[in-house]
Amino acid sequence: MGTAFKKFKYFESQEDDENVLIITRKHWFYLLTPFIIGGFFSIISTILFILLKKTGSDSFIYLLPEIILSISILFFITYPYTSWVLRYYNVVILTDEHIVEVEQIGLFSRKVSVLDLDQVEDVTFGQHGIIQTTLDYGNLEIQTAGELRNFIFNNINDPDGLQRKIMELKELEENERRTRGKKIAKSD
Repeated sequence: MGTAFKKFKYFESQEDDENVLIITRKHWFYLLTPFIIGGFFSIISTILFILLKKTGSDSFIYLLPEIILSISILFFITYPYTSWVLRYYNVVILTDEHIVEVEQIGLFSRKVSVLDLDQVEDVTFGQHGIIQTTLDYGNLEIQTAGELRNFIFNNINDPDGLQRKIMELKELEENERRTRGKKIAKSD
């Protein structure tokens, strides 16, 4: 968790000397529902296909099972894939200067929010229930200074580790600011 990633520009406003410390996404468990729903519809449509195929007439009712199965397979492939793409591109990036949220809203729409570490007031995380606690995922809320909106990250991996790292960086920054203030005061 403490190692920096290779030099690569992860977001547009990233400075050349800015190190990416953590990249996290929504937990894999978040994807379970789309795969279950897609699988359920696929099984139901296959059963319908088999039952309706036994009627064996040459009318439209004969083509209906094939149409239903085709739509079901298309749904089973696209729904989980779309969910995976949205999960993969929804990221929280922690650098030594910023917290960046890349929110993939749809396949062709995303929003990037950047928060300076000095604007962070408080960081809280929550894990509710046995599944979130056991699988180590949950929600993280970053309270910001002034009128800035709070950053809320839902269903992310290791929210307590991310909270600790943010608070650690915040404390480091405050110590550096105090040290600079003392040096300026001594030079006067």
